Amino acid sequence: VMAVLSSKCSPEQLKLFVGPDTMTPMVAMLETAAFQSLCEVARAALIFIETVLKAGRRLGTEMFEQMLKDADGVRMLESVPEVSNDRDLCARAKALRQIFF
Repeated sequence: VMAVLSSKCSPEQLKLFVGPDTMTPMVAMLETAAFQSLCEVARAALIFIETVLKAGRRLGTEMFEQMLKDADGVRMLESVPEVSNDRDLCARAKALRQIFF
């Protein structure tokens, strides 16, 4: 739900509702990347993370990047290719790491 909602919001709108209480559970959902049957959950989490990181860039702030770091998100992004065999999921996680960290 958050992935879909975030993809429809402007950066200014995202700034109003995305906080640590939102980011932390989305990062935790990356753990599902290890299970083929739950890859879509991890994919939705990656879409959310990508959307808010891009919004932060457009707003000229690193607040979303810091939230991701505080939620152990960088480590979780690094772990996706280690635990998943879904090529798209792995490529998306790698791209986010390369672009933002």
